[in-house]
Amino acid sequence: MERYVISAAGGNRTAIASLETTLTPEERARFGKKLMKSAEKLNAEQAGFWLPGSSHLEMAGGEFCGNASRAVALLATNFQPGEAQLSVSGFDGEVSAKVDQLAERKYYVSADFPDMKYKISEESWGEAPAKIVDLGGIVQIVIEADLPKDYEAIQRELIKKFGLEERAAVGVVWYQNDQETGVVKIDPVVWVKEIETFFYETSCGSGSIAAALATGTRNITQPTGQNIDVKVSNTGITLASEIEIEDIKSVDYQMITDENSAWRDDFVKNYKMIFGGPPYFETYTDEEVINEVWLPSIRSGILYAAVNEQGYLVGFGCALLLNAAPKDVQAYVEQQEELPTDLPTWYFSELGTLEEYRGLGVGTELVQARIKAISEREGDFLGIMRTAATGSNSIGIYRKLGWKELSGTQDVSETSQVLDNRSASEQRVYLYKVFEGGGDER
Repeated sequence: MERYVISAAGGNRTAIASLETTLTPEERARFGKKLMKSAEKLNAEQAGFWLPGSSHLEMAGGEFCGNASRAVALLATNFQPGEAQLSVSGFDGEVSAKVDQLAERKYYVSADFPDMKYKISEESWGEAPAKIVDLGGIVQIVIEADLPKDYEAIQRELIKKFGLEERAAVGVVWYQNDQETGVVKIDPVVWVKEIETFFYETSCGSGSIAAALATGTRNITQPTGQNIDVKVSNTGITLASEIEIEDIKSVDYQMITDENSAWRDDFVKNYKMIFGGPPYFETYTDEEVINEVWLPSIRSGILYAAVNEQGYLVGFGCALLLNAAPKDVQAYVEQQEELPTDLPTWYFSELGTLEEYRGLGVGTELVQARIKAISEREGDFLGIMRTAATGSNSIGIYRKLGWKELSGTQDVSETSQVLDNRSASEQRVYLYKVFEGGGDER
């Protein structure tokens, strides 16, 4: 069985397994959950099975996915420019796809969904009306508003309110419409019933179709900042964007407990490189990284390393008890009335991966490794993390894992990170989550 990770419009990674035999619905549900579980380690947001013998894509939950439909077009054309005819779950017609190559492993793929059936209705929801766009294989609820901090709870409420609990997949698309520029930017969240997944998606094909139908806008900007082009006509719907094939790299995860570990030099070098880039652009000396991050994390906290097949450290994650965290972090957290005060509090202080390893699940694994290690030590605990208010590379990982954002931002313009290390990020946001002893949310 061959496996691929393919992303659309800079995000929404789909893990695709190529199979020789058709799956029964029971097999699809069973294997789909396994594939999705392994796909999450690759930072994939969805998974599907490609059956080349019948030119058919079957999503793990049996749902419709516009981005995955175009991703498998690459498999159908053997990653070469050309055209392909295929069928996909959640859509009754035949999909016509066209592949153009832009660079090595990078393509522009369009797909025509002829006579795509859809229904649009409007329901009341708070101050903003909700447009319900039923595409058959997925229902999208489109709301003009900013993404709420408690989006998962609100989505579950919307699913129940509109009686959508038995649908294969239900998404909510929060969008902002800039009237001057005509740009529609979406924040899509999708729940798939059969495999019990719930993702804030970095881009979304079906969500883009729904947003285009609801707003009349053709170019839909994804959370990644890239566009998906949606063309609606009386003959069907066409979806198009850049698509990229990603490597599946082998990475091992190890807790570092030795202050003189052979990975210390890798850690220092990579720390300076990662936080020297966007959105922070900070500068550190080797001594600062060793004395302020490496040693405290090993002596009084947790430090996990992601190590590639060549034994090189390609990522890291650190955590400290709150009383060992920077003073400004302690002070800010202690002022937050919405946080529980009866649990040990751990500050997830650092998370970084080399650029070529981003988007492959390395960051997610480093977060989960720390959660597991802390839960084994503490039982129940409160996790806290801080990141840049804009341009953060890590906030999406924590959101996908169910961490919730505290209201407000912290001004760090007078702290050493800005004054001494010249950080370009002067406003920070905090996310938190309460865990039980097994690492699950309370």
